[in-house]
Amino acid sequence: MLYKITVLSLAIWWGMFAFFAFVVIPIGGQAVDSSFDMGVITHSLAHELNFFGMLVFIIYAYYTKSLPQSPQQLFYNLTAAILIGGQLFLFLMHYHIEDLLDTVHRKINYILTFHDLNFVYRITCLVLWVVVTGTVAKMLFGQKV
Repeated sequence: MLYKITVLSLAIWWGMFAFFAFVVIPIGGQAVDSSFDMGVITHSLAHELNFFGMLVFIIYAYYTKSLPQSPQQLFYNLTAAILIGGQLFLFLMHYHIEDLLDTVHRKINYILTFHDLNFVYRITCLVLWVVVTGTVAKMLFGQKV
């Protein structure tokens, strides 16, 4: 049962993230006139996705700890550490990026810092998405442990 819950939760997170990245952001960018407004929207959605991601990755870590010892244990422990560590990093980055947004004056303070941090944030998201993709594929099509 824990296996099914883990795979399902990872798949749901993967789908939510893909929908956000490939549908919400491009369509929202075309529909909203202001890049600042679009940033506020995506920032709010990313915040919720981060909380859901942490819950999913904790479920995955719990699953990995319930597995019997096997040669695959290092893979599962390492991916759990990457996912939880990456998600914690995203939380920190998210709040730091949020501090650069001036919603009263509708501007971004320290625009170059904002773009650099946003780039690192997006790369971290991509790494998590790739790790989840590989993990779900391994859990579904690889050796089931």
